[in-house]
Amino acid sequence: MKRKVMDTIRRHGLLAPGDRVLVAVSGGADSLCLLHLLHSLSGTLGVSLHAVYVNHGLRPEARLEAQYVKKWASKLGLPFSSCRVDVRKYKKKRGLSGQDAARRLRYGVLRRVAVKAGCNLIATAHHRDDRVETLLLRLFAGSGIDGLAGFPARREIPGGLTLIRPLYDCWRGEVELYCREHGLAPVFDRSNLDQSYLRNRIRLRLLPFLERQLGPHLRSALAKTGDLLATDAGLLAQLTDRAYLEAVTNERGCPCLNLSAWHSLPGALQARLLRKLMWEAGVERPSRAHVNAVLALAVGASPSASVSLPSGVTARREYNFLRLTRYEEGGKKAHYSHPLHIPGRTLLPGGQREILAAVLPAGATGFITPDRFEAFLDFDLLDLPLVIRSRRPGDRVRLLGAPGSRKLKDILIDRKIPLAERRLLPVVASGDNIAWVAGVGIAHNFRVTTETSRILHLKIVDASNRETEKRETEKTNVSQQKTSE
Repeated sequence: MKRKVMDTIRRHGLLAPGDRVLVAVSGGADSLCLLHLLHSLSGTLGVSLHAVYVNHGLRPEARLEAQYVKKWASKLGLPFSSCRVDVRKYKKKRGLSGQDAARRLRYGVLRRVAVKAGCNLIATAHHRDDRVETLLLRLFAGSGIDGLAGFPARREIPGGLTLIRPLYDCWRGEVELYCREHGLAPVFDRSNLDQSYLRNRIRLRLLPFLERQLGPHLRSALAKTGDLLATDAGLLAQLTDRAYLEAVTNERGCPCLNLSAWHSLPGALQARLLRKLMWEAGVERPSRAHVNAVLALAVGASPSASVSLPSGVTARREYNFLRLTRYEEGGKKAHYSHPLHIPGRTLLPGGQREILAAVLPAGATGFITPDRFEAFLDFDLLDLPLVIRSRRPGDRVRLLGAPGSRKLKDILIDRKIPLAERRLLPVVASGDNIAWVAGVGIAHNFRVTTETSRILHLKIVDASNRETEKRETEKTNVSQQKTSE
């Protein structure tokens, strides 16, 4: 069995010298075998281990199991952590099944312990029988190829961590034999006999029945099917990743899909791309219903419809784009008003962008051709202090070159500015008048003319771009020196 596990580790690139591995151990045969086996290979592999037990708060014997795992970790000379989660409370709060709630809490605490312990890998004891059971579970649930392919031997997870499954190619019988040969005495979890769980019914009743009717080769055949599906799913995942890079941009930390590029894709990739879009936005497990809801949004006639998704994510149609944002971006924090620092920088809501302000002497800018997020205004016509704020009902402005003032709302609709963007669109106000609408244009009354002596230069930049900040600061300092001279 050691040779098989070593082959799995090498073939899938699970471990490398210097890796620090958090091993999830329940005390059962699978996880105890994993801990013992990895410990016996740790010297050869050049890795270090840290054992952890997660108490789900469902069984009174869990406390004794934690002590048992601690003794084993101590016997092997390994550091140990024990954590408790409240599955019942979390299940009720989130409206989840017991197993789903336990899985989410378990992986959440494993990530936190891994970070605290300085581990870069998390190892779990899933084996080949688990993969067969998962294939049947997802087949009965109506899953597509991704679901039927099951779980991989290695998967990147949030927090810069990697989840690995060294027993990926081992059967349960091999695990139990290893425990007997090495004198391991695993604890027994009575919930594994509870047939109210579908997975237990598949393992205890369905698979034995199918083997009696179809032959003992059935599990191997199903495992081979899963392997083939995993290979095909891997290719489709690569194609989806390539399409994502071509069709999706990241704006202020939120993924934004170009629908023209999306419509050109085959239907199979369209759904996969939407699922990846949701995952990247923070939806942990997007279901088929969620994919269908976003699909309807993408092909619908409304240019500004939206749909709520799990994890506080909202999908918004913005004409030819589909943007996924967190609740806070378009919710209670949408309205704001702050003094504009001149000269200097003013951070915009969300902390992703800032507005840089500098006073320049007339003629210092040459021929002015600002982009949508840059403005040049006659500084001496402005009422100080200026305010940077969100759009308000009734706002009116006469844009540069326009014959008269119009409602800002009508201007934004005509310019096809997406609804979500309108809510956070920065407006620079001079007293009761609008001087600049970022992304749209400046007010005619504050334009630079031949009579202008000082120019206010405003520009919105990415707040995380330190090089841009440095250049703009240097530019501000030079401009101030020229103005004072």
